[in-house]
Amino acid sequence: MFRNETKATERRAQRANKKALAQKAEKQSPSPSNTSSSFDATSSIAKTPESSVVASPVFSVEEQATCHFISHFILMPRGGRVGHMDFLLPLLKQEGPDSHVQHAFNACALTFLNNRRGLGGRIWDRALNEYSMALARTNAALQNKETQQSDASLAAVLLLGMFEVLRKFTSALLMMDANSQVEYLSKANQRV
Repeated sequence: MFRNETKATERRAQRANKKALAQKAEKQSPSPSNTSSSFDATSSIAKTPESSVVASPVFSVEEQATCHFISHFILMPRGGRVGHMDFLLPLLKQEGPDSHVQHAFNACALTFLNNRRGLGGRIWDRALNEYSMALARTNAALQNKETQQSDASLAAVLLLGMFEVLRKFTSALLMMDANSQVEYLSKANQRV
């Protein structure tokens, strides 16, 4: 026979937490004026509700896109091997948040997320904005003799080309009717 021990476990955890806070407060301040404040701290814990629901974290679309892109092109957990674009993370750290590589990466990540999840025009506009900034900065980097042969410039050009491929996929999906899109994406997801 199984018994529900949840309430008993919660009470034990609360008692242990109160005891630990009281001991911590005693160690920090042996003076009588501070012991009363430590008593208030433990009594305020007793007044809190026994169980509270913690809200799930909310991630921005950019963070979701970055994680989605990294998981599909850099980490690739299937088979335990690293993806074919594992060189990007060190370059992104090296170049900084406002570099041409970062903007090209953001454009690809947003477009890829939009293709996979169908988030709509808002994400597509952000991706185009990142793409235009990446194009301008990559053009400037390619015209500079010091940076034109750097790894960052090569990676930015590679990412800009990848964006073009992802964009073609997006425009092809937009031209299909709804039934064809569902059919095509279900076949594509079966292959992945």
